[in-house]
Amino acid sequence: RGTPWVESSGAAVNQAVFIRRADYLAAGLVYTPQFSSDMILWTDSAEIPTVRADDGLVQAVSVPFPADRPFFRLAVRLR
Repeated sequence: RGTPWVESSGAAVNQAVFIRRADYLAAGLVYTPQFSSDMILWTDSAEIPTVRADDGLVQAVSVPFPADRPFFRLAVRLR
């Protein structure tokens, strides 16, 4: 239902936003937002994702975007 994106409101803290399955735990999926300063070394987000919307099938989820790491990706894996 969409690719991950960065939400900017002009504030110092932007949000990395992504869509995940609402049943991700039952499906055995792990969604890990990752950030990088050089697109070579990636660091997992330490933030707990905030569910912003949920239609029962998917959830729009966000985490704060670190100012010192301008690149964002989403890693999805099976447990």
